[in-house]
Amino acid sequence: MRKFVSFYGLFAIALTVFAVLYLQAHAAEISGVKVTNITDKSAVVQWATDTETDATINYGLDNNFGTVRDPSFTETDHALTIDNLDPGTTYHFRVVSADEDGNKSTTAGYVFTTKTAPNKPLKDSILKEL
Repeated sequence: MRKFVSFYGLFAIALTVFAVLYLQAHAAEISGVKVTNITDKSAVVQWATDTETDATINYGLDNNFGTVRDPSFTETDHALTIDNLDPGTTYHFRVVSADEDGNKSTTAGYVFTTKTAPNKPLKDSILKEL
């Protein structure tokens, strides 16, 4: 006796496999990126994700980034502080979030400038002849 698998049975199996693969490969959506509490030495970067992810910020004076990371996978609202920054300096950054399965999302680049240090003495200037 031949075993017969119905079209509907095959369709249900294919749909299940597709759903499992899609859910495993779906990277989190990052939204609402903003920089708050900017001082002369630090800044807080905030963003949201549509699923629970870790939180990473790549930052630096140009596109050669350093990293700040919160490795817990339990949040959808993220806020990380970048410390030990130089006053009056422009920093480039991007946000990266990944779920426990390693599906990663990365934003485009952003820029912020730290405040100047209070009562900072002016540096000696070099004058050029025109």
